[in-house]
Amino acid sequence: MDVLDSQVTIISSDGTVVYLSHRWRTLQGNNRSLITAHLGESIREDGLASHDAVIPTLRDALTAIWGGRYAHYSRRLHLEFLGKPTWVVLEVHRLAIGDVLILLRDVTALAAHQEELEHRATRDPLTQLPNRALIIEELDRAISKVHDGQGNLGVLICDIDGFKGVNDTFGHATGDELLIQVTQRWTQALRPGDVFGRLGGDEFVVIAPGLSDSRELHAIAERLCQTVSEPFRCRRGMVTVSACVGAVFIRSGADHTSVESVLERADRALYGAKHEGTQCIRITRMNGNARAMIQANEASGASGASG
Repeated sequence: MDVLDSQVTIISSDGTVVYLSHRWRTLQGNNRSLITAHLGESIREDGLASHDAVIPTLRDALTAIWGGRYAHYSRRLHLEFLGKPTWVVLEVHRLAIGDVLILLRDVTALAAHQEELEHRATRDPLTQLPNRALIIEELDRAISKVHDGQGNLGVLICDIDGFKGVNDTFGHATGDELLIQVTQRWTQALRPGDVFGRLGGDEFVVIAPGLSDSRELHAIAERLCQTVSEPFRCRRGMVTVSACVGAVFIRSGADHTSVESVLERADRALYGAKHEGTQCIRITRMNGNARAMIQANEASGASGASG
């Protein structure tokens, strides 16, 4: 806690400021308070000077408390204060004697800690991409939109051919370096709005909403394969790998699809692509019934090799 920690004032039922904490008075003297109040002043008559982001909320809270609508009011606000992004909690409480207590707390450090915990829980520590847990949440939302008829959806699972050989030859540090560079290239190859995450190891997933047809899905898969076909410059030398892609195309309005069935179908397509060789693509469709699957060959004329 820093500048705004534990600022307290008490206002009588007629609106007169009857108490200001030492912390609040000190900050006022330095012109560093979010809310300016003075002992003996009437909040109702003299008004209240405040940070632009705080005063509307405070006035609403006081009106609700004095009007008897609430006994307690609390709101967390995000604002710029002293040139820094700041999170504060504003609390207003009606006391038993009719007075009103205002408490202003700086929770910036706590908010940053919570944000860091959430980031660790949902992000891959190496690539900073969404991890499996977050990908499952995003895919569940995307599938719900498909069920509601809000557009076609593509889901791609990408695998790096030769990744184990890189680890065995150059070591895991080079393998990690390669994964980071692959992440950068694939991120640039995707469309705005595509969700890109790491499932684990050298497997990545792309959630591609709003596709016009399976040909557009195939075009995305081709770009992913092509962007890793050029060698990577790592600290221990040049590294050459390729990629295979298994994908599922889900038409808008399809039902009986689930996160598990979509990932299983995409993983099965990836297995088929890897079985055919390096830098291969296999796309399947899920139409209505999750057990219905047909090969999608519109883009390449064959179920396997591409790019």
